[in-house]
Amino acid sequence: MKIVIRVDANPSLGYGHISRCINLAKEIKNKLNCQIYFLMASCNNFYIKKIKNYNFKINLINKNKFFDQKSDSLKSNKFLKELKPDLLILDHYKLGIYWEKSVKENIKKLLVIDDLKRKHNCNFFLDQNFSSLFNKKIFSKIINKNSKILIGPKYSLIDKKYFILKNKKKKLKKKKNILINFGSYDINNLTCKVLKHILSIKYFDFKIKIIVEKNFKFFQLLQNLSKNNKSIQIYSNLNSLDLITFKSDICFGAGGINNIERICLEKINYVVSTSFNQIENCRRLNKKHYIFYIGHYNKLNNKILKKKLSKIIFQDNEIKLMQKRIAKLVDGKGSIRVADFIAKEFQNEQ
Repeated sequence: MKIVIRVDANPSLGYGHISRCINLAKEIKNKLNCQIYFLMASCNNFYIKKIKNYNFKINLINKNKFFDQKSDSLKSNKFLKELKPDLLILDHYKLGIYWEKSVKENIKKLLVIDDLKRKHNCNFFLDQNFSSLFNKKIFSKIINKNSKILIGPKYSLIDKKYFILKNKKKKLKKKKNILINFGSYDINNLTCKVLKHILSIKYFDFKIKIIVEKNFKFFQLLQNLSKNNKSIQIYSNLNSLDLITFKSDICFGAGGINNIERICLEKINYVVSTSFNQIENCRRLNKKHYIFYIGHYNKLNNKILKKKLSKIIFQDNEIKLMQKRIAKLVDGKGSIRVADFIAKEFQNEQ
């Protein structure tokens, strides 16, 4: 069996798509005797190395540059026509129904992973957002009738390491561990903005761990803020965020895949949406008291940050109450469930 995953990863698209595709690919490989290919137009060396470490194959159709749907479909079809995969998985905000229709004749089945509420032509559809559970009717209008649909956080494509860690008990200590992670490149410099306000809070003792890449645009400013402060540690090029997240008590981050990972590990979670498709999901999660939604990145100013970060939860009893509330939302087995679903679908055809 041959499976192709069409996905890209770069600072503008982010790295959540490639991360969840790798998580799903690993679980599919455990279930099926198959070859898995990553078909990509852009990806940095860190993720290329990561994909190869799992013995998946990579085909770069236009290294480090994305072009329009038509050009992309022509180059993709050249590869797909030769390979004739049993399943194509598409996880890409810039590729839509035009691209899907154009590749149909060269594949057997198509699984689309998306949360933009736009039309698709596919056999299987996955939207892991919590907010989508409140708007199920829309899928009958945007997905073709015979498609099978997987909706909600039970299908969250996170690494099963989070499921394992979720069942380990972490003792709360007086000195709280804070994690700040707004993505490796954080083009909006939310890292420094949030850090500045946390450092102004005097009423509790904490250690701060920050994750950015070394070519983070605002690295010098971050170093200046952290200078001579032994409670701050900066991390780069981590292979996985599971352990550093597990060891944290209070987290600050964006509303993508890392948000799901933090919820799975039952963390006190302060979230800034960094793309418009994250807003509704963050609002729904906030309304149900699963996260603390600070707001959208382009609306943040000193006044809002001061107001939102002035009441950080740090008391053990408050933390435990929050953990109890979010415990069942994400169990960490989403990637396994989706891989099981795919395996069952293709076993039925044999």
